Amino acid sequence: MRSTRPSNRPRPSTTGSAATRVCAGSSGGPPRYSRELGGFDAIVAVHRGLHITEEQRQRFIALFTAAFKRVGHGDDPELRDAVLSCIEFGTEVA
Repeated sequence: MRSTRPSNRPRPSTTGSAATRVCAGSSGGPPRYSRELGGFDAIVAVHRGLHITEEQRQRFIALFTAAFKRVGHGDDPELRDAVLSCIEFGTEVA
């Protein structure tokens, strides 16, 4: 399976936990990303300039959406729309 990120950009070791904090905060949970990792400006800076292709962007969205549904969140349209909006924004910035 091809990676959805450019191979010349190292993946931060906190990516998984940071993504969880962003999704939780944007869907009404605690604002841990803002408090602990710098908030909106920090997340935009992490994704800006990755130069992903449209194919990579669409693949990431498809994989993230499938995982989201697999863990049982696909039936909540409000949550799904909020999370997908964040994912789409992040991939557009990249």
